[in-house]
Amino acid sequence: MKNKIVTLVVVFCFVFAAFGVAYATTDWDDDNIFNGTINWFKNGIRIGQQGTGGVTFFNGTIVNETTTDDVDNPVAFGDNVRIDGEIWRGEESGPGDDMPIKLNDDVLVYGTLTGDLAADTVVTDNIADDAVTNDKVDFTTRGFAKAGGLITDAAITQYFNNVGGSYTLTNPAVGAFTLTVPGVAATDYVLASISGDEGVIRASVISANTIRVYTASDIGTDANLDFTFVIF
Repeated sequence: MKNKIVTLVVVFCFVFAAFGVAYATTDWDDDNIFNGTINWFKNGIRIGQQGTGGVTFFNGTIVNETTTDDVDNPVAFGDNVRIDGEIWRGEESGPGDDMPIKLNDDVLVYGTLTGDLAADTVVTDNIADDAVTNDKVDFTTRGFAKAGGLITDAAITQYFNNVGGSYTLTNPAVGAFTLTVPGVAATDYVLASISGDEGVIRASVISANTIRVYTASDIGTDANLDFTFVIF
């Protein structure tokens, strides 16, 4: 009986000694490899420290495998995210594949969107009413219609002005029209066209905030004719 007791004591001593040696040889200041198939950190994990930070290498894919009511939960970043590289979707980067980046929310950009956009590369299924307004588009850029209107019986009957306020019109002489159009520059262009079937635009001149249009009948006689104009 005494021999059995002695044997058990010796065995336990060897076991505890082995655990002690194993614990003592783990150097937490050196590289350590966790060889488990899945290593669980169920109560969280902290990488790096204040002032020095730390780098986490994910040699693979980050996935949230939990669900709520059988709906996948997203991977959540609870702070600002800084990305120093490119962002793309799918195995290959760059345009032209069937894996575009998907944004499932409104987008607010603090800064400038810059890109190399070829023809027919901006596509939308629907533009809501009032989605593009004067305060969202820089109409001072060459190519946009800045202003325009319809002159009927020497009076302004219809007009629009994307860069300024209301028009004023004077008719100082037969066939001569002067329109004050706020926001128009001397370097802009004016296109005027007779509204009816007869008559011609004899000349159209633009200066800062002012355009002058001269109309005449087919026989070259100055006449007050109805016309439309567009400034761009």
